[in-house]
Amino acid sequence: MTLIAATTQGAAGFLITDAASCHADGTVARIASKVVTFPGVVGAVAFEGLAHPDDIADIAQAMGITTARDLVRNLGALAIEMKSWTMQWYPAEQHPDVLLCAVVYDSEVGPSTWIGHSGGRIARSGMIAGVPKMARAYWNYGDPADALNRPVNMTDHALFNVESDGLSLAEAARCGVWDPKSPGHRVGGFIELTTVDRSGVHTRRLREWNDTIGQPIRPDAGHRHGRPPALEHSA
Repeated sequence: MTLIAATTQGAAGFLITDAASCHADGTVARIASKVVTFPGVVGAVAFEGLAHPDDIADIAQAMGITTARDLVRNLGALAIEMKSWTMQWYPAEQHPDVLLCAVVYDSEVGPSTWIGHSGGRIARSGMIAGVPKMARAYWNYGDPADALNRPVNMTDHALFNVESDGLSLAEAARCGVWDPKSPGHRVGGFIELTTVDRSGVHTRRLREWNDTIGQPIRPDAGHRHGRPPALEHSA
């Protein structure tokens, strides 16, 4: 399960994501960025479901997505294509559905946040599979007001600091359980903050936890000492 928080504030859009992918038993399968960028596109995508950034980028390229507007128009179709890809390569997967959350910047309209999904159990209320929908903000781990213990408006910098409050949301989600039917915790590896604005797409790591591939996530394990150098991707 991918942690996703997405919003716009002023002239920029933001994605907050974790990096842990887990097996069904809750052990960590992979620790890697879940942020997808595309050549020439001022935008970034995070995903829920069984997928890999490189495969999403390859399918987007095959679909002819070369601009932020292309990405928005085709976000739902891209989610459906990713579901088909999952069913082809992982036929035993019981839940092949995919949700994509995109933050893009357009010179005429500025930043915006969009959601597209393939339906199934990953569907969101008020949305149609394959049809992208603009969102003021998106958060997939309960109510952010509960996590921060105060009213939250993710689009207002005075009420939500994407770095400090984003980290607080991530820590709360790390301690939570996404699905009571699935064992273990699912948020781990590291947390990235991706900023999308007129200058391009910039991703940097905010926190890294002491998680180990092959082991379950332990929220009390703490984080690695020091801050890793900024990792940036530009579009």
